[in-house]
Amino acid sequence: MYDRAAVMRGAHKRYRDGKRLGLGWSWSQCLSTAWAAEKMRRSGAVARMAA
Repeated sequence: MYDRAAVMRGAHKRYRDGKRLGLGWSWSQCLSTAWAAEKMRRSGAVARMAA
């Protein structure tokens, strides 16, 4: 089960940071990258990369 609240928080953070940095990312881009990060986190890929 994915943590949808964490995905939304991550997308919102990316959107805010993108606006602040002038990246011009759309909400859909931020949401897509947040889902990709959650899927990687869920699969354990991040933990394997750190080791």
